Amino acid sequence: HADAAYGLDDLCAWTLAGAIQPSLDVYCDQKTYDVLSRVFPYTIDRSALTGGGDVRQFSWHVFEDDQPLRLFGSTIIPLRVEHGNTKEEKAKAPYYCLGYLIDDSIAYLSDVSQIPPPVWRVLHSSYMLTGRHLDVLVIDCLRLLPHTSHYGLPQALLTSSLLRPTRTYLTGFAHRTTHSQWISVGRSWSESGWSIRGVKNIQRLEEMDVLQIPPQDVDPYVFNETSQIIENAASGDDFAFVRLAREMTESIALKEILGDVACEVQGKAMLRQASATTWVRPAYDGLNVFIGVGEQGKRVWDDSPEEDRVDDDN
Repeated sequence: HADAAYGLDDLCAWTLAGAIQPSLDVYCDQKTYDVLSRVFPYTIDRSALTGGGDVRQFSWHVFEDDQPLRLFGSTIIPLRVEHGNTKEEKAKAPYYCLGYLIDDSIAYLSDVSQIPPPVWRVLHSSYMLTGRHLDVLVIDCLRLLPHTSHYGLPQALLTSSLLRPTRTYLTGFAHRTTHSQWISVGRSWSESGWSIRGVKNIQRLEEMDVLQIPPQDVDPYVFNETSQIIENAASGDDFAFVRLAREMTESIALKEILGDVACEVQGKAMLRQASATTWVRPAYDGLNVFIGVGEQGKRVWDDSPEEDRVDDDN
């Protein structure tokens, strides 16, 4: 999508005369490379230059989206997730983008509307191989309600419950809410544990089709308008926003969140390990997250202003 890729054209000053680097390494799958070769052909093929302006310098590295990468001393597994739909021959088809699993420690899913079964299997297999849950989950969360192309809060929280990372960072918010409101939502969820229907009753969950968590099948315009009205109602009021978030999360039926996909053995095993309470906070530009052994014996910590008051039992 344009919001994720079109910034490449603004990197001229970075490589101009080696100002910061003589060239930037860019890693992408073949489909992304093909699209960018049409959008910015001059960054790939110098013969496509038509003017006398300065051009950014890239070194392209195309990888297979179903094979692990070895980069910078880390093993990176591409995760092919759905990010909305595209129309093919008058029928809806999933639009795919990539998330990543890094060293069986960090899962990065910044743009996702549905996690397909193969990705759930990879994430759960990582736990089975290492014997430990993720250190960090970065997960899409556009707003309180689900969206055609993005997770809403109930989907993000349920994914966190299933994967049980040490810390979950929500990302990709719309602009009608404040950072303070999302901090308040994260604290409320982490400290008291809301009731996503069925999460506290694992046996009942195992009897349902729960391997995927797709968006609800509703009219996008009506749903978007409803979300705007709801979030505007709590504008600037942290307490009201938390109350709305909790009421909406607890009222959305589990089946509407999870969908109708056959639950496999690995899916059932994930559900048995699900937690109704996980550490959740909003991410923001410039936030640094650390993994290792920090102060007070924490395995995961960050440099946010509220870190000193965090008690996540790491």
